[in-house]
This record gives sequence, structure tokens and C-alpha cells, in this order.
Amino acid sequence: MNRELWEQLQQKIAAREFALLCARNTGLVREYDRLRGTNLSRRGTGLELMIDDATGRTEGDVRGFVEFCEDIWDRFRASVENKP
Repeated sequence: MNRELWEQLQQKIAAREFALLCARNTGLVREYDRLRGTNLSRRGTGLELMIDDATGRTEGDVRGFVEFCEDIWDRFRASVENKP
């Protein structure tokens, strides 16, 4: 495996680990829900949550959150790499 491919793989793994860290931050998830109108905090009745799952809303919300976290990670990594 060449060095560039290995570094890309390491960056993807780091971004996924960062997304998991973000998901464990209840304040961040709560604010994401508030700003985006999602329900990652899983508020509501059992029926409402089952409807969210059945319609694919939960999956879409999770995908959006992961993309949000990856964007934060990319910005952070770029700011660190651009420091003198």
C-alpha cells in the first residue's frame, strides 16, 4: 500500500472516530437537533420513534450528522495543517 493511500485511510478512520466522539456529546447532538430539526436525541413517544425509523428519517438524520462531523474534522485538520 502506498504512503498516500495509507494516509487517506488513516484520515478517514480518524474522521469516523471523531464522529463517534461527537455522537457521545449530548450537548452537541441536542444543538444539532435544534438547529437542523432532526431527532437524534430520540425524543418522543415509542410510536413516533418507530415512525421515524420506518420512514428512514432516523437513517437520514444520522447520515447528516456524520457528514456534519466530517466537515468539522476536515476544517480542523486543514487549520492545523496550515499553521506555520
